[in-house]
Amino acid sequence: TDKRGIERRKMTFKIGRRNISFIETLLSDNLPDEMTIEYKWKGVKNVIRNSFHESGKDQTLWKSSSEFRFSGLMKLISLFMRSGFEEQGRIMMNNFKRFAENSRSDS
Repeated sequence: TDKRGIERRKMTFKIGRRNISFIETLLSDNLPDEMTIEYKWKGVKNVIRNSFHESGKDQTLWKSSSEFRFSGLMKLISLFMRSGFEEQGRIMMNNFKRFAENSRSDS
């Protein structure tokens, strides 16, 4: 947490054979309704907006949108990697879905 009370943390993920380090900043935390998070790394800024809506007994509709902004060399590289960003987003959503469904309590 910085001096303005904004929560930030450095994170490192292994994606394929590469380790990617970035800064995660919590922009808004209004759970259980919505959460917005910003990720920054060299030449890339990604803002992810998540909203959650009850859609039935023990069911939640999760809506997620991602906005990418690129600078420098990443602006050029991003032209060739659009499908890779979309696929990685789907993988992360499916991983979270599996986690949420397998760890919910039946009480």
